[in-house]
Amino acid sequence: MFSGPFRPTLFTPTRRESFDNGAQITWLTRS
Repeated sequence: MFSGPFRPTLFTPTRRESFDNGAQITWLTRS
């Protein structure tokens, strides 16, 4: 059920979270 059309929808926030985490780590490292 959720493995079909809902799969890409679940992957989008995960990808966005990874990007935010990377930016946060970079910001903390720069500080």
